[in-house]
Amino acid sequence: MIPHPNYYASGNVRLLRLYKVLLAEPEKALLDLWHLERGAWDRARMSGMRFQATELTNEQRLVDYAHRFRSPRIERALEHWKSLAEMHDEAVEL
Repeated sequence: MIPHPNYYASGNVRLLRLYKVLLAEPEKALLDLWHLERGAWDRARMSGMRFQATELTNEQRLVDYAHRFRSPRIERALEHWKSLAEMHDEAVEL
């Protein structure tokens, strides 16, 4: 299956030495991981990844990008991510 061109619309062009590279935003990098890695992204797996700096992700952007996939698997991963990110944010505030 060839991904829809809109899947690539979430990166920033950066100059690396003499080359221009497309660097994914944090939200797109998460979605790529969830999409490309096999298996369910349940709460245990998500927690086991020990994601850090969850506050750097823009939740609305992540939701918008996830909806582009039209995938129940991605939607479930998104819900687990939001739950864990919320818990992480609360722990940081303490």
